[in-house]
Amino acid sequence: MNIACLGDGPAGLYSAYLLAQQGNQVTVYERPQAASGWGVVLPQQMLREELDAATALALAPNLHAWQAIDIYRGEQHTRIGGQDFFAIARSDLLAVLRQLCLAHGVQFAPTPEGTAEQVAYQLARESDLIVACDGLHSATRQAFAADFQASIHYGSNRYIWLGLRGKLPAFTFAFVATPFGWMQLHAYQYRGEGGENDGEDAASTCIIEMTAEVWQAAGFADMPAQATVAMCQTWFAPYLAGAELAYAPSCNWQQFGVLHCEKWLHQLPVGDTQVPLVLLGDAAHSAHFSIGSGTRMAMADARVLAEQLRQIGPLPKHEQLSVQINAQLNSYQHTQQLAAKRLQNAAQNSMRWFEQCALYAQLPFPQFAYSLLTRSQRLLHANLQARDPAWVGDYLAWFSADARPPMFTALRVREVELPNRVVVSPMAQYAAHDGLVGDYHLMHLGSLASGGAGLLITEMLAVAKHARITPQCAGLYDEQHVHAWRRIVDFVHQTSHAKIGAQLGHAGAKGACAAPHAALNGSSSLIYDQPLTRDSRQQDGGPEDAWPLVAASPAQYWRGVSQWAAEISVVEMQAVIADFVASTQAAQQAGFDWLELHCAHGYLLSSFLSPISNQRDDEFGGSVAARCRFPLQVFRAIRAVWPSEKPLSVRLSVVDWLAGGNTIEQAIEIVHLFKAAGVDVISCSSGQVSRDEQVRYGRMYQTPFAERIRLECGVLTMAVGAIEDGDQVNTIIAAGRADLCAVGRPHLANPRWTLQQAAAQGYAAQPWPASLAAARQQTAKLAQK
Repeated sequence: MNIACLGDGPAGLYSAYLLAQQGNQVTVYERPQAASGWGVVLPQQMLREELDAATALALAPNLHAWQAIDIYRGEQHTRIGGQDFFAIARSDLLAVLRQLCLAHGVQFAPTPEGTAEQVAYQLARESDLIVACDGLHSATRQAFAADFQASIHYGSNRYIWLGLRGKLPAFTFAFVATPFGWMQLHAYQYRGEGGENDGEDAASTCIIEMTAEVWQAAGFADMPAQATVAMCQTWFAPYLAGAELAYAPSCNWQQFGVLHCEKWLHQLPVGDTQVPLVLLGDAAHSAHFSIGSGTRMAMADARVLAEQLRQIGPLPKHEQLSVQINAQLNSYQHTQQLAAKRLQNAAQNSMRWFEQCALYAQLPFPQFAYSLLTRSQRLLHANLQARDPAWVGDYLAWFSADARPPMFTALRVREVELPNRVVVSPMAQYAAHDGLVGDYHLMHLGSLASGGAGLLITEMLAVAKHARITPQCAGLYDEQHVHAWRRIVDFVHQTSHAKIGAQLGHAGAKGACAAPHAALNGSSSLIYDQPLTRDSRQQDGGPEDAWPLVAASPAQYWRGVSQWAAEISVVEMQAVIADFVASTQAAQQAGFDWLELHCAHGYLLSSFLSPISNQRDDEFGGSVAARCRFPLQVFRAIRAVWPSEKPLSVRLSVVDWLAGGNTIEQAIEIVHLFKAAGVDVISCSSGQVSRDEQVRYGRMYQTPFAERIRLECGVLTMAVGAIEDGDQVNTIIAAGRADLCAVGRPHLANPRWTLQQAAAQGYAAQPWPASLAAARQQTAKLAQK
């Protein structure tokens, strides 16, 4: 094949080299000369497992290894080892890749004159494939922006790349409290002996970063480069090992741009055929520099692209060749888009951490350092422990007197002491009859209680018959319900160390639905939000018609499908408050240890909180405070009758995942109001307010909400959502991201999940129910395999 590579950065050069190895005719079209930058980080795993042997060997003489990270906050300091990373001057990396290209017959040429679109079509007439790897500000991508569906979102911090005329003993993070606010340094050595780079003798890279407000207040916005470097030298001199900062002529303050492209492949029509144009590296995606994976990801793109194209055999007809190329390019796009999404999720967490540095600065220094190291949610507790057992051992000794795993530390909330930080998340079972629970729930919750978690919270219990989601939902609005729940609560208390909480709620516009399993009709997956009709049937075969619904404003949750909910009147609101009070008193009679008010997921109280679902023009609509008025009335009413020694938590949809909905900033306002009313814990969920939501899923994807609310509002939080193993729980608790972790589906699949996590971590002090003691040793053996 005849392949044109637009761009001579690491992605362009490495792809050209790999494609030329396969016998393709490759030409690299160089961009105008630009500063080559300072140094880049290459993880040891990349050099050992991801690069081809020839490239790894050629790079080896130019690499500088470092195994430790130094963290400074003012005069406070800690060092963690076991990192195994390498750094290399970007100019050296490019020189090595260029030599490999030349050795394999790659041709180099200046980019043709003309607009990016004109250049692309000119090359398409001469090539079978165009690889666009011309960087974050790719002119090629921008020329066909509508086809690639690209978007760039800029971070709020300002940063500048500088060099250092000297060496550093370790990768260095330094945080300095200046009169203008916090300033941050990321620095690492990339040359063993120093050398020429952009006209400056430098051996280390230094990135200075701060919020826009600090940057403006310090005067950097109007400061020439030399003065900028002098000021940075002043603030960070104690951490630079006596060396001087250097700058390249092109250095300037920037905001990091996070690039997303929905498509990486575009077809250029040329005559009676089409020539594919594919994006690669920073032209397709970007990830914040604080995780040091941008170059790694760009070169991974090149490797996967070459692997896919290697599978094309000799095909005589150009039409067949085109079909084969596109098939392999689609496979490349699918594979690398998933990889890029994972990396960008981690990078987004890391970038957010540095943007909110002032929040984390309030943490005790050991926890500040731990939080920094685990900021991306990609590096977790067990990995830190494997890297530097002594450092983690010291940290655990600081975190708890007996250095137990963080998830197994106790937590006291009011007069209730939880034996550990694991919560069995509320999980609807759709197994009640007219709100009444029975043997199934005794088995279900009893089994979960014996599994080791510190707290169980029931599925949402409807405060009235017409407050249910489905006819099979549990309730706490009848005397029979109190006796049924008392039986379960007593069983939990008698057979386990767990505490048990009741979650109270009202379905609002999401009520009168068929149970998900009842709506299957041959489908292989559960169907939620399917409205009841006159033909709907309960599990026992008895009919139950839909009932009238109410919401903050007239609403149809599932447009064109759901029943319309009427706007609840002020008189009806008073009746709802009375229902919540009665259910709260019932929960106390049943013996529950904990109460949670459900104000999330688009149910009645949530519909007041969200500007998407609350369109009222009375005192209950409009501003955040007005939207909170009715949910706070409910909260205060139940707090007044709920025993003062027992905790009361609130579950919130912290963000709505939709333009015009609640954001984290609005959620912080909401939480401050609940805190003033006496809330003990905020359970930080999100979404489900609208079926149009655009959720960015990922592991622990809601944990950053719990972390920010905990730090900014000064309230205990519960992290929920996609928390799947004990390593994640340990990291969340140890880093101070939340005080409790709610784990749902893993417990549903394995009621003994918490006990097995204790066994896997070698935590022998975890109590087991006497009836299960015989399995303790067996569980420990299995965990060690």
